[in-house]
Amino acid sequence: MPRKSRRAMHIQALWEMLEERVAKRQLRMITGRNNTVADRFDLVLLRHIQKLQSKRYLYRTKYRMACKFMFEQDMNAIANGDHAGVQAWLNEEEFLEKYRMSRESFFRLVDKIKDCRVFHSPDGKAQQYPVAYQLMVFLYFIGTYGATNPLIRHVFGIGRGTADLFRRRYVFLLCIALEAETTI
Repeated sequence: MPRKSRRAMHIQALWEMLEERVAKRQLRMITGRNNTVADRFDLVLLRHIQKLQSKRYLYRTKYRMACKFMFEQDMNAIANGDHAGVQAWLNEEEFLEKYRMSRESFFRLVDKIKDCRVFHSPDGKAQQYPVAYQLMVFLYFIGTYGATNPLIRHVFGIGRGTADLFRRRYVFLLCIALEAETTI
């Protein structure tokens, strides 16, 4: 006989609890004691069981949601004055070690490149990640020995092809900058 899943065992236990409560309700009805709180609880329990039966999983968490908080922590919106007096996640030395660039230089570079056409989605396309997030992924990749797509996905909590896409955008941007420099 196959083993029962946790979901099936949980639903069975809830049904047994409801059956017991219904038997107690019938006794209350016979003796003339009404308990509206208990009756409402029984109704809520029944709805909960029905909801669980309609789902495939008991409690399913969000699957692979992008963690933009990771970017915000590293960029340190706290240092930019949003939360004055709060301890920074990465101090200046740690930021320099992770991204091979000071935080001040990082924000200056973001200001210089944020209007480049590479970082703007055509109408009707999905919004891109902010330029700063993409730059963080690119800098981490070129500054870390052995950085691979799986490693970057785990560090930043981004999708499978996202790191590669960010890198391609920055390589394209560098090619544009080099081409402009050589034609002058």
